[in-house]
Amino acid sequence: MNAKKYLRGFTLIELMATIAVAGIMLAVAAPGLANLMRQNRIATASSDLVGSMTYTRGEAVRRGKAVSLCPAAGGLHKGWTVQIGSTCASSNIVLVERDELTGIDFPGGAITAPLTVNPMGVAKATWLNDGFVIQAAQCKKDDPGARRALTFSPLLEIDAARQACQ
Repeated sequence: MNAKKYLRGFTLIELMATIAVAGIMLAVAAPGLANLMRQNRIATASSDLVGSMTYTRGEAVRRGKAVSLCPAAGGLHKGWTVQIGSTCASSNIVLVERDELTGIDFPGGAITAPLTVNPMGVAKATWLNDGFVIQAAQCKKDDPGARRALTFSPLLEIDAARQACQ
């Protein structure tokens, strides 16, 4: 009986070709993935901030008391708290605490003034009328969606317009 043995597996050339194709695909996909991560980071940061502002307004109306969104020392990009009271004080009851927004810049300067909402739901802050811009820290020129321009009404109707980096 003349039995032939067939070896199964991949040859070295087949493995090298597969690795080369995978490397080319990775090189093509990497820049797009970096842009996606930047856009996702800024979308998450703006959502967190807008969510906290909406929560601040809701709590002020629900409780019938002034509630404030207080930036951490250094500005909103360093984090914030939502506190019961018309001023930011360590003695106030803290409802929400948010840590630093990593990888985010405020190109117009740090937002250090608090946002206070009265029991009628009307917000007041020095930056409220002008709004502000937040962007990814490594914002590359013409990178679409890595920057958000936030504008507000006194009732905290918020518009977050996507912009390309400048």
